[in-house]
Amino acid sequence: LYEIVTRSELFSNLTLVLLVIYLFIRYADRILFMNQILFFGILCGLLLSTRMIVLPIYLMFFGYYYKNNLKKFFLFMFSVVIVFLFTLAPFYIWQPDKFIRNGPFAVQSVYLPIWIILIILVLFFIIGLRTSKEDKLYFRISVLMFVVAFAAFIQLFSEYTLSEIIFKDRFDLAYFIFPLPFLLCTFARNIKF
Repeated sequence: LYEIVTRSELFSNLTLVLLVIYLFIRYADRILFMNQILFFGILCGLLLSTRMIVLPIYLMFFGYYYKNNLKKFFLFMFSVVIVFLFTLAPFYIWQPDKFIRNGPFAVQSVYLPIWIILIILVLFFIIGLRTSKEDKLYFRISVLMFVVAFAAFIQLFSEYTLSEIIFKDRFDLAYFIFPLPFLLCTFARNIKF
């Protein structure tokens, strides 16, 4: 039911993330910060509910956008997390044991150990802070998204053979589509590498 509610298809989910980022860039400077929290915090929280991989993207993009005011960054991300938790609450309350054991985030987080996930989150945030131009941001997101998918793929080699990983449903090769919307955006913006 969760997958149906969130229409969990990778390319569409990440394209929606790009759309919200585009709207944020276009309109955020025109509205008060509290309205940014209310409107974009809700949108971003809803999209985060579809895929956990959206969190590193948010850390990089909003780290870049709010790098001159980290207080605003943390307030904004707090609003995103609150909406995220609010959307998950009904599913958790309905069947907490099954949600923790078999929910979409349990499935998504099985590919990498928690310490690697934490390193990835910090890395995305730091690179967002150190990015000087918006044009470079999309390319860096696409590269790092590929690295995350590749790291998850490589991690499985310690337990399974290549044929088990690919043919016995140990890894979803569709995860390599994560960088594609950002890479297409990079090309569309005519970035010089």
